[in-house]
Amino acid sequence: MDRSDGAATAGAELRRGWVLIAAVILGSAIGPTVLVPYTAGIFMPALQAEFGWTRGMTSLGVTLFLATTALLAPAAGTLADKSGVRVMLPVSLLAGALCFGALSLLDGSYPFYLAVLLLLGLIGSGASTLIMSRILTAAFDKARGTALGLGLAGIGITSMIGPSLLSHVTALHGWRGAYLALVVLLLVATPLVAIPVWRHEKAKPVVAKAVETARGGFAAILGRPVFWKLALSFFLVQVSITGLLVHFIPLLNDRGMSAKEAAAYAGIIGGMMIVSRLITGVVIDRVFAPHVALVVTAVSAGGVALLAFGGAGMAPFGAIAVGLVIGAEFDLAAYLASRYFPATMFGRVYGMLFTVMVIGTLTSTSLYGFWADLAGGYDPVLIAATIGLSCAAAMFLTLPRFAISQPHEAAGKS
Repeated sequence: MDRSDGAATAGAELRRGWVLIAAVILGSAIGPTVLVPYTAGIFMPALQAEFGWTRGMTSLGVTLFLATTALLAPAAGTLADKSGVRVMLPVSLLAGALCFGALSLLDGSYPFYLAVLLLLGLIGSGASTLIMSRILTAAFDKARGTALGLGLAGIGITSMIGPSLLSHVTALHGWRGAYLALVVLLLVATPLVAIPVWRHEKAKPVVAKAVETARGGFAAILGRPVFWKLALSFFLVQVSITGLLVHFIPLLNDRGMSAKEAAAYAGIIGGMMIVSRLITGVVIDRVFAPHVALVVTAVSAGGVALLAFGGAGMAPFGAIAVGLVIGAEFDLAAYLASRYFPATMFGRVYGMLFTVMVIGTLTSTSLYGFWADLAGGYDPVLIAATIGLSCAAAMFLTLPRFAISQPHEAAGKS
């Protein structure tokens, strides 16, 4: 098939599946694994003022949520492979609404706060980026990268407008009203996400083919060197960059920038995440994806290096570096997992990668904070992050070519 035929096939896939992509955009924007971390900063000061909790105490709840989601990712992926996502997706979203409703009833009981976030982590795994990615990788082949870039753009949308909208609601109706607003959002949006997924045949369990089952079970997949190259590469990316996302404003404050200026530069990150996700998705349908990962990671390393060795004037480059790689990484991880491993294993394989990536995120957030405290500034950890990103870029260069895939079934009904 020549390039024009491939482009025509990709276009046909996108036309058939645009309703499913729209549903995933919404689903990726409102999933608990997105809403909790991207709106936590709105609730922290309010809970501190209401109950006297420290920021460390409220942050621990978010950490507990993220850790639970990470540990359950392989199990969620396995369940999605075996049973499909038609049930688990809406159940997870609706259960998330119940948990946000419970948080609106907080009476100062810190154990109750932790218990609700733990429960939210348990049930939120059914509407995570992993599940959204599985929906798209199963439904698209020639336009798979583009579909991932479009579908997961919902995360960037939430990061850009979620905090400001919720802050406005909090100012008008208090933090309890803000939690109830999330409940209403999930109740209204869940059918809009679930119905297109129900209608789409690719949301069903993936039926194993003889050519795939003959390659061995899950243990055999984990024994492949390409899996560990992917895992180590994406861990290095996460541990190097996501802490900078959290500490970006404090870093600029330390360099003499006002809070308002620092917040403006931080806003560049969210916009860059959306741009990066969309462009990366389109490009990996046309260019060998590991080479795209190499370029994205290397450019990000350069931006972090400029931030490390320059002054506050390097803030735009740092923001671009963070948004570029964070916007692209989950698309790249899902795409590479779908190309290197059988479809029947995607949920489990990507679940393992997702766990590794979230562990990197949790490690990075604390690492940036403690290292900056010990060193009296962020420069040493930024240099280490530059090295980590450079090593990840080098590892992407060692990934093998994709195996010749079987003819992919049409995208299905949407």
